[in-house]
Amino acid sequence: MDIWKVTLVNEERLTVRIVVDDLQKKAGRSASALLDTNPDQPGAEFQIGSGLYDSDWQIFKVGGNEPLNCPIEQGLNYQSDVIRWTTGPKCLGKYSKVRVRVATQSGGNKDYSPGPKSMHPWVARF
Repeated sequence: MDIWKVTLVNEERLTVRIVVDDLQKKAGRSASALLDTNPDQPGAEFQIGSGLYDSDWQIFKVGGNEPLNCPIEQGLNYQSDVIRWTTGPKCLGKYSKVRVRVATQSGGNKDYSPGPKSMHPWVARF
């Protein structure tokens, strides 16, 4: 499942929107997003992860084992091939800008945007 486009909207709440080539209602497919909210610290602080059919989604602190108990919404649009997560300060704490790396997996195939070890540019909060 190739990633075609990633959009990060950093307003009152944070939305990660991923457009893929073929979002299907099939088991064995997943997506994740690493969120970097602190430019003074190396690496991401949070990770969102989800199966893409009949599955739960969760947000974790990177390096943590337990999901955070805070509001996060997921939207899957199989007609438009869009995965969307929305969360906010109750999960992420105080932040002014964010950057993201997303990944998808389908069977043994993985795709990353922008790449497996890089992040999209910082997006300031409006």
